[in-house]
Amino acid sequence: MEKIIHHTIADLYQTLNLPFTGAMDFAILSVPAIHEQIPFSSPKLRADYFSFILTKSGAGVYYLDDNRFPFGSQSIYFTNPGHLKSYELLASKEAFIITLTERFLREDVQPDIYEAFPFLLAEKVPPQELPTEDFENIASLYQQIWAEFYGDSRFKSKILGNLMMILLLKIKEKFW
Repeated sequence: MEKIIHHTIADLYQTLNLPFTGAMDFAILSVPAIHEQIPFSSPKLRADYFSFILTKSGAGVYYLDDNRFPFGSQSIYFTNPGHLKSYELLASKEAFIITLTERFLREDVQPDIYEAFPFLLAEKVPPQELPTEDFENIASLYQQIWAEFYGDSRFKSKILGNLMMILLLKIKEKFW
């Protein structure tokens, strides 16, 4: 199977045939919008950015190096740069993926990002299914991030950075 290497988020957009302009350090996408045909199996890829995936309604399997992790509705997981990964979507009614670079984390979230959030260096983090109240709290952050990303605030990067800080704190509180 062919392996794809994404050095940038723009590489991801190009692979998905999505429009983009210039360098990108942050993006949020609707998973059903980019994978209209379900079931879907991705190619194996290695990315040089972080991905945070929230599945509100859906199911599938995520592969990280030699590990297989099933996921379902009300789940969240993330991947860090450098791993060989792929995924299968068996159902995808509502899900979002946030992609961001280390540069975005250091410049717009916190300069000492790995000291504050050491879990970002974890070799593997299986998907976590959350109780409804906790999940809805995190899902509302994704909705706010979505609105800011597609809005036109002159403070967009800083607002997104602060919302990501809250998301990372929630992940740290619930899983780490």
